[in-house]
Amino acid sequence: MKELIEYKRSAERLVKEEFGFLEKFRREQSLIDSLSGQSACPENLDGLIGQNSCSKALADVFEALNRQSRIYEQTLAHLASPDMEKQIKALTKSADYSHLVSGMGLLPNTHCISDIAESLAEQVQLFKSASMAEGTWRNLLQKQMSAVQTPWLNPYMPSLSFEGFAVVSRLGQAVRYAEPFDQFARHQMDEDLGGPINIDHDAGPEEWDAALIEANINPSIMAISRGAVNEVLIHTGFSLRTNFTPLPPTTDGTDPGHKYHPQLYMLLTTVEQNLRETIDTRMQDHYGPTWMKTRIDKKIICEWENRRSKAVSNGESPLPLIQYSDFMDLNKIIVQGQHWDMVFKTVFRNKDDFKTSMERLSPIRNSLAHCRPMGFAQRLHLISEAGHILRALGINIFSN
Repeated sequence: MKELIEYKRSAERLVKEEFGFLEKFRREQSLIDSLSGQSACPENLDGLIGQNSCSKALADVFEALNRQSRIYEQTLAHLASPDMEKQIKALTKSADYSHLVSGMGLLPNTHCISDIAESLAEQVQLFKSASMAEGTWRNLLQKQMSAVQTPWLNPYMPSLSFEGFAVVSRLGQAVRYAEPFDQFARHQMDEDLGGPINIDHDAGPEEWDAALIEANINPSIMAISRGAVNEVLIHTGFSLRTNFTPLPPTTDGTDPGHKYHPQLYMLLTTVEQNLRETIDTRMQDHYGPTWMKTRIDKKIICEWENRRSKAVSNGESPLPLIQYSDFMDLNKIIVQGQHWDMVFKTVFRNKDDFKTSMERLSPIRNSLAHCRPMGFAQRLHLISEAGHILRALGINIFSN
């Protein structure tokens, strides 16, 4: 017990010295006390850890981040009790760590939010082309954090959760207010979202998280408590309007009563439908009404025709042939050499950036098509990239 008291005192001193603006918050939230409670003893932790399974990749990232933290390293040096050392190592190394804390969360002390926002504005800086002044960025973070009422701070990594909140807010600025495919905003998005991934359509949220960690998504995003992600998204600017999905006309004049789901699937459908409409309109303008025969491979045209024939034989109304294209067919048409240079470069500006957007959305489309559950990072990818592409097409999906 003597060693535990000394540990608590050392931790409190370190917090005060190294993270002064968080000292009141940490003390009032009893973060250190929670580690010494009955529920946090090594035996109980081992039981909790044994109940779940999660990606080791995610746990490894959390462990690396904790080991880089000065407060973690300095506090660890004061631990004399082997049981306490075992406990903290279990928290950082366990592949089930994210499950252990996924249902927990804290709210920051309202009296500290101003100081926290000031520190975050310096730590998580806006991309170069952002027009927002530093004071405005700080005030925005303060306003957004104050608005969230669901506990969102990971109790074991509150500092990392704060960083994740600011990163998500910065993504909101990049996809809502920067020029679509602006090089500086795009570079920031790529740093935070990581690279495109290839993943089986049966994959669940945990496998997605693991794949995204492997693709170098900013891990601070993953530190936000899972129960609060919807509210965090809303207050950081990822709230959407739902009245912008064009319905394709039928070629025989019938009205099949087409409707689109107004939530996540709707957003992917909106991207796909607007890309189809943009491709058809612009290719006709440049190559004439027979552009498919002259610009698209005959094998692809044959696939589209077969899909339409099958759909009509099943009682569906016939649609224009472009409506039977695959999602990545649209990508190939747009980035094809002459098509890009002559037709689409003025719309999407950077070919590699557009390809990255489409490659990020493709596995999400597969998940949605099979009604798979979606994790926080998937939703963030979907809203960010869909918003980026649609704004390039002159469509702003974000509500004010």
